[in-house]
Amino acid sequence: MNLPLLQRDLIRKPIVWLRVASLGLLLGTALLLLGQSRAAWELPIWMQIVVYGSLLSGMVGIMAQKWAKWLSVRMALASATLLCLAVMGWWSRGFPWALVIEHTLFWTTPIWLWMAISGKNWTVGARVATALTFIGHGTYALGFPFGVPDGFTEMTTRILPISHAAALDFLFVAGVLDMVVALAILFPKAGKYALLYAAAWGLITAFARPVSYIEWSDWAGTTFRWSPEMLIRLTHGLTPLAIYLAEFYQPETSVSQPQSTQGDF
Repeated sequence: MNLPLLQRDLIRKPIVWLRVASLGLLLGTALLLLGQSRAAWELPIWMQIVVYGSLLSGMVGIMAQKWAKWLSVRMALASATLLCLAVMGWWSRGFPWALVIEHTLFWTTPIWLWMAISGKNWTVGARVATALTFIGHGTYALGFPFGVPDGFTEMTTRILPISHAAALDFLFVAGVLDMVVALAILFPKAGKYALLYAAAWGLITAFARPVSYIEWSDWAGTTFRWSPEMLIRLTHGLTPLAIYLAEFYQPETSVSQPQSTQGDF
């Protein structure tokens, strides 16, 4: 059944998916932090208030357009908070370069949202951020330089009926494709198809977290436990989708339904 024209136009607007990606990042990060133990969350109370406050402020600006005053400040503060949290994670792991570049979309997505809403050229920067994220992700899948993470192989074998050795082969192919797609994204013509692949694969890997670890005896608890990981990674698929829609999708026109000048979402 076909969606009404208004609904079809709405879901084809890149700003809509940038909003969903940014909201997922902020909400997922907040839920992930709330689920951590006090030992893992070693920040003074005042700093925790700043972190949660900036995440909440960003979510309010994204969801409620009538409250979206100072959106540039809200998104800048949210991105800065995400970057600080990412740096803390890099620091605890010894600054692995693959993780550093894989987190590019993690802290830049709210910036692309603000630029898109403001009518600025955001797709060039978002292309670079997406390419870096996929290079980082592909590097881990290829097992360079410290081997394939156990979590990657575990998720693969839990979802697919294959052995550990077959999972490593599967991940190697996925890693090579990640590298090819990351490079292709940077080129206008090849990037059209690379962005579609990145959108599909990014969403698959995001949903792989809750799907692979779900326990049917406690499906609600395990799904909720892994949902923050999924929400944070939605941008890996939704940002390339938004770029594709912004650069390659030509919206339908209708003389009976003039284009609205109101907000996109």
